[in-house]
This record gives sequence, C-alpha cells and structure tokens, in this order.
Amino acid sequence: MKKRIIKPVLCLLTLLMAMGLLLPVSAAGEEAFYIGNAIHFAKTQDTLYYSGHISDQLDNLTMETWVKPTTDFSNMDIPNIRIMYNGNSGKSGYGIYLHGPNKSPSILFGCIGWLVASNVKLTQNQWCHLAATRDSLASGGTWHLYVNGVEQSLTQEGAIKNQTPIGYTNTDESFSIGNNNLVSENFTGCFDEVRFWNVCRTADEIKNNMYTKPDTDAESNLIAYYNFERTTGFTVSPSGDNTALSGIPVPNMAKSGGYNLTAAGFSLTGSVSNFVNSVALGSFGFQIANASVKENAGAIAATVIRTDGSEGSVTIHYQTQDGTGGSAALSGTHYTATQGAITFGEGETSKVITVPIINDSLDGTDRHFSIMLTGPNGVTINPATATVTITPKAKISTTINGITPPEKGSTPVLSLNTNEYSALVEWSPSHAEFQSGTQYTATITLTPQSDYTLKGIPDNAFQITGALNAQYTAGTGKIIAKFPGIPYDAPAVGEGYSIDYKNETVSIYSGYEASEDSEFSSLLTSGCSITNNLGQPLYIRKAAGGEIPASTGTSFAIPARPAAPVNIGTINESILGAGDGKITNVDSTMEYRQDAQTVWAAITGTEITNLPGGIYHVRYKSDTNKFASEATQIAINSNATVGESTILGITPPAAGLVPAASVTETAQYTGTVTWSPDHAVFQSGNQYTATITLTPKADYTFTGVPENSFTVPGAIATNPANTSIITAVFPSLPFDAPADGEGYNIDYINETILLTNGYQAGTDSGFTSLISSGSVTGYLGQTIYIRKSADGEIPASAGTGFAIPARLSAPAGIGTANESYPDAGDGKITNVDSTMEYKKDAEPTWTGITGFELTGLTGGTYYIRLKAADKDIDPAVSAESFASLAASITVQTTGTTPEPAPAADIDYETEQLTGLIANAKYLIDGASYTADANGKIVLYDQWFGNTSLSLVRRGNGTTTTDSTAQSLPVPARPATAPTVNGHAQVGSVKGKITGVTTEMEYSDGSGWIACTGDSITELAAGTYHVRYRASNTAKKFASAAADVVITKISVTQVPGEVTDPGSVGIEPIGEAFSVSVEVRIQKSSVTDDAIRDAIKASPALRDNSLSMFSIDISIYEEGTNTRVQPNEGTSVRITYPIPAELLAGKNRLMVVCIENGKLVILPTKVVKRGNIECIEFTATHFSPYAIIDNRGALSYSPSETITSNFLSNNPKPTIPETGFDTLDWIIWGVLGNMSALFF
Repeated sequence: MKKRIIKPVLCLLTLLMAMGLLLPVSAAGEEAFYIGNAIHFAKTQDTLYYSGHISDQLDNLTMETWVKPTTDFSNMDIPNIRIMYNGNSGKSGYGIYLHGPNKSPSILFGCIGWLVASNVKLTQNQWCHLAATRDSLASGGTWHLYVNGVEQSLTQEGAIKNQTPIGYTNTDESFSIGNNNLVSENFTGCFDEVRFWNVCRTADEIKNNMYTKPDTDAESNLIAYYNFERTTGFTVSPSGDNTALSGIPVPNMAKSGGYNLTAAGFSLTGSVSNFVNSVALGSFGFQIANASVKENAGAIAATVIRTDGSEGSVTIHYQTQDGTGGSAALSGTHYTATQGAITFGEGETSKVITVPIINDSLDGTDRHFSIMLTGPNGVTINPATATVTITPKAKISTTINGITPPEKGSTPVLSLNTNEYSALVEWSPSHAEFQSGTQYTATITLTPQSDYTLKGIPDNAFQITGALNAQYTAGTGKIIAKFPGIPYDAPAVGEGYSIDYKNETVSIYSGYEASEDSEFSSLLTSGCSITNNLGQPLYIRKAAGGEIPASTGTSFAIPARPAAPVNIGTINESILGAGDGKITNVDSTMEYRQDAQTVWAAITGTEITNLPGGIYHVRYKSDTNKFASEATQIAINSNATVGESTILGITPPAAGLVPAASVTETAQYTGTVTWSPDHAVFQSGNQYTATITLTPKADYTFTGVPENSFTVPGAIATNPANTSIITAVFPSLPFDAPADGEGYNIDYINETILLTNGYQAGTDSGFTSLISSGSVTGYLGQTIYIRKSADGEIPASAGTGFAIPARLSAPAGIGTANESYPDAGDGKITNVDSTMEYKKDAEPTWTGITGFELTGLTGGTYYIRLKAADKDIDPAVSAESFASLAASITVQTTGTTPEPAPAADIDYETEQLTGLIANAKYLIDGASYTADANGKIVLYDQWFGNTSLSLVRRGNGTTTTDSTAQSLPVPARPATAPTVNGHAQVGSVKGKITGVTTEMEYSDGSGWIACTGDSITELAAGTYHVRYRASNTAKKFASAAADVVITKISVTQVPGEVTDPGSVGIEPIGEAFSVSVEVRIQKSSVTDDAIRDAIKASPALRDNSLSMFSIDISIYEEGTNTRVQPNEGTSVRITYPIPAELLAGKNRLMVVCIENGKLVILPTKVVKRGNIECIEFTATHFSPYAIIDNRGALSYSPSETITSNFLSNNPKPTIPETGFDTLDWIIWGVLGNMSALFF
C-alpha cells in the first residue's frame, strides 16, 4: 500500500460509506461544477448495468465519463479495473478500462485488443475525465483515448484485428459501469456524466464541452446519458434483498432509448443511498483586475485564482492585447506580447502569468494593455480580463543641489550621486582650486538611477543652486550652468592710489575705485581734495570687470595733520596803525598768513616783522610725505580792554524752559552759551552750568581783563584773567512731584505701607509730620502725602496726596445654629462664604472660611469679616481693600444630651455587626445605616481590613444628640485561596476535588457546603468554588475562593469492535483538559495494514511469529469536531480490552506510537476491568497506537526511542539468538510506513 495522508473529512466520508450510512445531499452554489450529484461505488460488488448492449455502433462512436477513484488500484493484484463496457468483455464489444501495472487508462475491444496510455496513472480521490472515440471504418477505424481533454499516446497489446459487426447475439451481453461479473474487475469510487454518442467527437468537442451539461433536446447524436442526479420525486425502490435499485433516472428518457440502468450490490438504506455531491470544479479569474507596474520592473506577474472548489484539472488560455486610445501600451514598444496556457491540477488554486515589460519605453505618461483569459465551455471565468497600467519612472528633480558655487581656494565638485541620479561635472576653465577674478561654467552630465528618468523634462527646466543660469536641451541629460565670477583679490596696502601732500589730493589709478566707506556707497574721483579726510581711513578696491565682481575694499589711513607749532611769541603794535608788531620764535620750516588771507607765506628767518595789529596763523609747511600742520593762532593787539562785566540775556534754568544759546550783544563783544548737562529743555532734578564764550568786537581785547571780573544774574560766575571764557553755575532744580502710586506700596493684608528708597510720606502737604514705613491701620480713610526726598543740592519735590481706603462695612445676613448642649461642639454659623474670615471672642488670629457655614462650634461670641484683597497676593483680585469691619455673632448653648456610645461586635460566620440597638440609626465611617430588628447590620466590602471602623449612634434631634464614636477593628478577609485539585468526570464516573480539609467548604453557586474529609466526590462537570470557612472562635472571615473546573471526558467507540465496550478506560493524570472532551476510539485498519505490509517486505520478519492490533484514539472538544491534546506536562491513562487474537500472549504485549517523528515504546501492564483482561498504558498525545505480541522473547527499555536514522544505518536487521536490547526488528519494517499515517 502506498503512503498517504488521510484527511479527517475523508476519513469520516469513507467510514460512513463503508458502513452503508447515508450522506445527506446539499445543493451546490451557482459556481460549483455539475450542480447536483454523482454516484458512489463503495464496495466491490457495486455495479450499474443494462441487460443488453445499448448500441450496435462499431465505429463513429464516443464513450465518456467523469471518474474519481477512491482506491489506489496500482497496488492491487487484479490486472484490470472496469470503467464501462458495451458488450461482453469475454466475447465482444468495447469499453474503457484501467489496465496494466499502473492501472493506466485503456481501451479494450473485441475481447482481446488493448490500447494502453501507459504513461498515465489516475490519482486517488481526484476527478478525471475519460473519453474513448473511434472514427469510421472507412477512415481506418482508429481508436482515440483522451484524459482530461488531452489525447494520449497509446501502446498496442494483444491480438488486434479490424472490427466487423459483432451482432450482439449473446444473451449475456450488457452495458455495465464499474463492475464485471465475469471476473473481479471492480471499480471503487465515483462516476458522473456518463455519455454515449453515435458519432466520433473531435478533440476540441471533447475538451471544450467536458465541463458542460449537454442539451439533450438539441444533441441528436447523444443516444445514452446518465448524470446520476436525484431529481424531484425520484424514489428508491429497493429489491427484497436490499441489493438492487431499479430505475436510475436519466435527464431525457428518449435519449437513453429506454436504457434505464439497474443498481446492484449497493447497501441501500433510503432515498439518497450512494448519491454524493459531485465535483466542485470552481471558478477562475484574475486575483486583481486592475494592476499597475513600473516600466523598469522587468515584468508583471498576474495571478489567476481558483475559488469555490478545486477538484479536477482545467486548462485556461491567456493572451495579451494592446490598449486603446492615446494611452495605449503597444506590444514590442512598451511590453512583450505574450500568450499561452496554464493548467490547474487537482487541488491547485493559483497560477501566475508573467508578461515582460520593456524598460525606459514611456514618455512620462501611463500606458495600459490587457491580459485576457479563455477556457473550456462551462468553465466560469470572472474577471476574465486584467487591465495592466505601465507607470513611468519618476522624473528626476529639476533642482540640482550639491554643486557648491565657486569660491576662491575651494575645490570644484566633480561628481554627484543621489537616489535619483548620478552626475559628472566638468568645469571651464579647469583649475584644481577655484581662483579669484575668474568666472566658471559647469557642464553637468546626468545619468538617472533605475527608478528615475529624464523623459518629459523640457528645455531649460533645471535649476542649479547658485548658478546665474542653466541651459538644458530636452532628452540630452546635459546641463550647462554659468556661475557668478569670483571677485578679485583685495588690493595690497598702497596699491591703486597715490597722495599729493602739498595740494592735499588723492590720485586713483585706472581699474581701481576709492571711497570714504567700506561699502563704497559713494566713489571718490581721482585728484579730489582729501583735506576733510585727514586722519581718517579711505578704502581702495579693484573695480568690477565684465561679470567679475569688484574686490573687497582695503582700508588705508590718510595721515593726520601734524600738531601746530608751540612757544611762538608776539610783540604787539605800539599804537593802532603803527605796523610794528612782530611774531617771534619761528623758522624756515614754517609758513604764515593773516586771518583774512588764503595764501600762506614762507618764513625765512626766526621772526616775522612789521606786522599791523590783527590775528595771524602759523603752521609747519607740507613735504613729500606729510601734510601742512595745524596752525597756531597769534593775536597782535592794538585795542582797548573789554570793560562791560555784566553778562545779560541768560534766563536762569526752570523746568520746561529752553536754554539760552547766546548772550545779549554789547558794543564790545558777542557771546555764545553751552550747557552742561546738555538738554533740549531744562529738566527737574538737575543742576546746570553755562559756559559763555565771548568774542571781542573790533578795537577791543580781553587782554587785561581781571580774574572773576564778570557777573551772570542768578548764577555764580568765574573767569580766568585775560580770557573771554566765563563759567556760570545756577542753583539746582527740584524733583517733580511723584505720580499717583509712585514711591510707596500698601500691603492690604497686613495693613502696612512700604516707602520706596528716596521718598518721604507725611500727614500734611507741608510734611511737618513724617510717616515711616510700617502700619497704616491708624490712617485708614485719611489722605497722606508722598514726595521725592532732597538729594545733595537737588531740593525735595512737591508732595502728592493720596487717600488710604477706609474699611468696608461688616457682612450682613449671617445666621446661627445653637449648640445642642454645653460643650457639644455642634453649633453653626451660616450664610458665610470663602470671602470671609472669623475668630472667637478675643482670639488674636483670624481663620479663613472655606464653605458656606462654620460647624463644630461651641457656645460664645464670634466675629465675621470680609477678608482683605491684595493684587500682589492674588492677581485675579478686581479691587483691593482692607479687611472689613467685623460682625459680632453669638452661638447659644441648649440643654440636650448625647446618645450612649455603641458597643458593637462582629459575627464572622454571618459577616454582620451585632450588639446594636434594634432599628436604631448609626453613622458608620460617615455614612448612615439602620440596624435591623435584631440589632444587626451586614458588613460591607469596604469595611474589611479597616483597623478603626467608626460607629456613632445618631441623636433624635430634640432631646439627644449624636454619641461619641466607637472604634472597631475589622480584620481583612483572608486573601489566599486554598490549593486544591479538580479531577474530571470520566464517562459515568463523577468527578471529584482533592486536597481539601474539614476547615474548608465548597459551592456550585447555589450555597456553601462543609467539607467532611480530604476530598469531595460525586461531582458533575461544572465550575466549583472552595474556600476556608469562617470562625467566630478563631475570629476570622471566610477566605477568598479557589475556582475549580470539573471537566467531562466521555468515550465513544465503534460498536462491536471490543468484547465489552464498557471496559475501555480513560483516566486523566493531572488536569489534562481545560474543557469537557469526547474521546473517540476505534480500530485503525490503516495502521494495521501498514505494519503488515512492512512485515511482508522484511525477510527478517515475515517468518517471525508476530501479532498486532491497532487502535485510533481521537479527542474532541465536547459537541464539536475541534481536536484537543492534553495540557502540557499532563497525560491520560488508557485501558483497552486485549483483543482476542492477542489474549494468549498477554504477558508479551507492548504498545508503540510515534511522537515528534520518533517511535516511542510506552510503559504497559495487564489489568482487569471486571472480568475483562485489559492492557493499560499512558499517553501524552493522540494518534494510532499498535498493540504488538512479540513471540520472540522481546525485551526493551520503556524510555528508549528509536529515530528514523536507524533505517539508513540498519537496512536489513537480523534477529539475535538471545534477548533484544532495542526494537530493531520492528522499527525497520514499521517506522517508514507508520510515520505518514498520522494526523
């Protein structure tokens, strides 16, 4: 027997049919192949026949059918398997067989002729279409055989002869399906769509119509047709011995010529006997009807899927087609035209069609084409067309980054590499480093990366960071970028100019520019005067040339003038107009001029003589590297001394006045005034000094003016002798009066004032009485004054008055609730809020109020006031104020008495408070409760673990008040649940819980029951709770409960396979299952056959005395077909009756199975269940087990496992003469065959 995997559903189907049970028929969906049924041949005696042949056709004929073998016939000893035959195969006729070693599809004709498709073998449990045709004798009478629509190459066997009319005169000739009563040629499996034609149908007709039902009205050549469907109203009429079924229905009686078939040998049990659902071929179509692919993807793989069934083999053809319109993809341009076929074999649900895509073929727009599917008639294809859109590669970005614009000394970028492109960069001119005074052009050659393209990018679309422009011709990939020129180097010191020291001018050389500022905002002309620039820097740069920018500027200093000559003396003119004045102590390096002259005269000696009175200027002459010096002013006097000593025209400073800029002109002088500090208008808090510079008029001089001889009204004036400069110091201006709020801060909370440093406060505007920083409580409601204090010679400012707010009125509308009895502390003050504060009697401290009433008060006088509001403390305050006046409130004391304190106790077993007054009201931890008629209150969950539960008996509100509190400790409930074990209910033996003690109790949810021993028995499957009991003696509550699930294990087995079904035992070790389960046990003939075949194949074993019996154990969640395995670390003890054939060797028995690919020997022992001898073993998983009787004195170690490596290492084991240490003799023959048998 060949190795095979048995799926659970197929096992069930085979089992039911082998037992003769009926399989319900359900209508298939619209997509199912052959809506309806097929006929199932379950046993070797099953057959369908018509007494007499149905056609005399010897040529121009076609026979066809769908078959699904449920047996691998290749391992059977019989040479032939009949599919169908018209005539008597031992004498005449023709038909379709399975023939030869592989049971290949074949044609048998004339009893002795075989045509065999020897390369073909049908697959077990897969549908296959078979068709045999013969063309006309005139054309040679050639036979053709088709498998799944494909014609096969045939090998000739036997005595082949030309056919002549057979005559069909024998009485035993018939048309039969699936069986030959003459010899054992029985077919086991399913038939559907049997058709007989009086025409030789072509290969295309067979292939294109094998999936469709024929139109029996239109097909004139169809002479017999059996679709094996159970039509409405069809009723089984079994024969008396329940072995025959007459009247197999046909779609059109006229088309079968009245050839109704008779069913024989079937095990009939009702109206649906042996009819099964037919093949579900399925529907086909593209998995994705609209797909897209990048043009550089190389190819697109379009998946065709098969849904709603996968039985049978179907070939689907495909072909590509160009798209339409302007976006059409064209074969050979955008993709490669592709066509062909894909074949879905039995069970195959997915195939892939690959269409090559031509790279870099798009112009930047999407293109589309289609792939179309076609198939045989009757095969549903939807969607049959897939539209493929070829999307272009992305255009590379038109902004090129990464090329650093040229700068002097930097290295040119020669290449770029991004995820979009790579690029080579060539520079003109080509330098290893960029040079100043040069303009560069870069030629950039782009090469797109694989997912990017240059297509679709128009001319001049690129932008190069830092470039003046970028020229690009579409499609070339080459960009020419022109960059700004690199500026010239800055000139060296002394480069580009020269200075004329005599004429005080500068010459600017060609190609250079000069400016007074570094930005060169205004340029100097060559030869311009630089007299006003002496001692200052000028800037020189190389001028811009073409597109080369100007260089940066280099500063150069114009030398300052040399200092004026000193120690020059004068001799005044003797009288006005004498012309005999002199300038002495000069030399030939100097020159001079009179005040009104512009030309300087050279000095040739050490003095200048014959000078009239006046002002003269003497300086050093210029030379080739320095300018003429500053000039010394010399006066040769011939005038009268100024005698007007009172300076007029200067108004003394006052805040807001504009300072005088000049003095009143007199007949002797004019004068200017400068002020310190220098303000546009006089400002308070300052002392000002005026510096007066007088200029004598003609015929007057300050020579001879005495020291401090000038006066300035309102000031103290001073002057040195013989000078025209007077200093006048005026009195200081007082400070400005403070603005509102300046110079102080009031603390409304503490009722204090804080003066700012430099300020004073007083009770009157004259500041006759000063106020220091501190309390202002005594000044509330009054006006005080603030001024800036005097500072040195700056007088104090005038005072500014401000009002200290008065207190607000006391709050009104405040209520009281009197104390119930002296010192009860339950008085109240009501109608208050959080803006207020209070204190009792003479207490010094005020306390803020947080609610709308004050509680817990004893009798006495209380004061309530509005709290102070200060924005420095609370910025949200809308108006600042001091604490208000206080309202006086009296809480009276009445004559009531408190209730007695509670004396409660705890009943741990009922979880109640006891010892309370019946029906009395209590405050327990602040909440109200009422005791029942027995003086008890149930304990609430939140009280457990409260070490000081507070209990207060409530007063009646008239004669009594609330009692003092009792503090009662309430222990916590024990948190640890007991540790117990649940044991499943096995069959009718109820479950139990072990590990309990008499201190515990249990519940199934309806009430608690005390435990009386160390276990709880007779428990049905369900959830139970176990906990430690409560005890008043031990003063403890009941503990937390442990949840225990008692699962149920039921055992079902095939009736009649054991002597006493009730002797099968299942005992879980540990909590093996988390849910209730059903254990299904049956004999496993598959395993048995596999082991026996292995023994036959082994020369070392087949002569050994060996008996075995195989069982299949499957465990399912109760009520489902969901398989379960024992929980990890647990196992199940199985007790199974020893089969009769092994009973004699019960002491030699062993049990083997396979776990994780290894053969495992399980520990076993023989036990009795009642009067039944049983073998007991422990399992950790579920699969077929073999019970083996070794009559060769086998010994083994139960913990030993043998891997499949043993087979390759020991291909032909021998049997030792003495005892065995391993299972060598059995593993070699069993391991390879058993390993493929399990789920």
